[in-house]
Amino acid sequence: MAEALAAAFKDNLLKCSICLGEYEDPRVLPCYHTFCYGCIFYHSKRTLTQKRTFLCPVCREEIQFPVGGLTQLKKNFVLSKAKDIITQQQACRGALESGQPNIAAVTQAIAQMTTSSDSDIMIHTKALTEILAGMEKMSVPTPDTTTQISYSPGDISIARQEAMLGEMTVQSEPLRLGTDLCSATYPPVFLEKAKCVHSFSTRLKCDKTMFLNGLAIDKEHVFIVNSDSDSKYYRTNVFTHEGQFKFDIKLNDPFDVAVSQTGHLYITSQGKKCIKVYSTRGKKVKDIGLGKLEEPYGITLNRQGHVMVCDLKKKSIFTFHADSGQLLKIIPLTMCTYPAYITVNSVNDNVVVSDWGSDCVHVLSPTGNCLYQYGTQGSGDGQLWGSYGVCTDGYGHIFVADCQNHRIVALSPKGQFIRYIATGDDGLSYPRALDINPAGQLVVAEDNQVKTFQYLE
Repeated sequence: MAEALAAAFKDNLLKCSICLGEYEDPRVLPCYHTFCYGCIFYHSKRTLTQKRTFLCPVCREEIQFPVGGLTQLKKNFVLSKAKDIITQQQACRGALESGQPNIAAVTQAIAQMTTSSDSDIMIHTKALTEILAGMEKMSVPTPDTTTQISYSPGDISIARQEAMLGEMTVQSEPLRLGTDLCSATYPPVFLEKAKCVHSFSTRLKCDKTMFLNGLAIDKEHVFIVNSDSDSKYYRTNVFTHEGQFKFDIKLNDPFDVAVSQTGHLYITSQGKKCIKVYSTRGKKVKDIGLGKLEEPYGITLNRQGHVMVCDLKKKSIFTFHADSGQLLKIIPLTMCTYPAYITVNSVNDNVVVSDWGSDCVHVLSPTGNCLYQYGTQGSGDGQLWGSYGVCTDGYGHIFVADCQNHRIVALSPKGQFIRYIATGDDGLSYPRALDINPAGQLVVAEDNQVKTFQYLE
């Protein structure tokens, strides 16, 4: 009885309705339906509208694609925990002599998980508990049980036909020849040649040739830190995604910029030896890191929303609380000569740092252990000449601006070479700063130009 109940629980609650396999990295949509991360990523990619929305495969509710990608969707750790409980109890045969203790144990464990949990978890827990209560009242067939199957002929309503066809379409969409439904991860496919789908000039009427050092993007604007060819005039310019200039922020020797989902800009100021915080409308908020930073260069925000900045002179990564400005952690970069740009991989939380002095990039664990290194000085494959901006996409791919070689290098999450996204043959010239826009496209800042590349199918 208990084993059958556990099997029914797994079949009905712990399986993704897209791939029909057990959940792998379950993520919750705003409508509270849960899917494997790979399944919902593939579904949203294929059905994304121009308004950046897609429909839930189950209830057909319109879902807004999250700023920052689907990695921002909350993980459904209630289902993961329930799956673990079922697995553990199946291993203990003594505890499975009757169905009642098994249901009580699962229900009690889920109830304990709600202590100090937020409202989202309460919603999932309530739903699971109600389903468990209903399952308790159900009779589970055994091999000796006679089951009566009834059939009433008649027409199926149009609404029911549409619902059935809709489910069949959703479940068949991700299938490919040779794909294992239970382990489908839908690996991304790179275009044979990336396409430059948009570009705009950042040069204003009074500008000389501008060096674009910093780049950050939110759902409305493109933020660029630049200087003129004499390196005497620095500012942060704000453009729309179409390239229309909005306003600028004049600072003392800024270098890089990051933008948060809460609507704040974090700009490294080498002149003031701190991080300048502004609203995305250009209003000054505060300073962070005064008295702690010496020569701040690249800046980024991790998945927790904390600010991480490379200090070239101190050869360290400083992590600050974005709101309070409190110093949380310092990671020494003893492997670097001149650490410049930094990003955090949203897939595994690894930290990627570009090293100007050694013409390479280092991939660190979240605690600061050096995992991989890519690049030596040169222009061949596996070499870099001026390793500038770095960024990662929703798949964990690492992108490096190989400035003096006029190319963008794509690496695997483990730092292995994949391909060049664009080169000088494509018109690329001294790329310095990189970012991924809300549409999942690679945005490159070079001299006086911002270019957007579609690199995946």
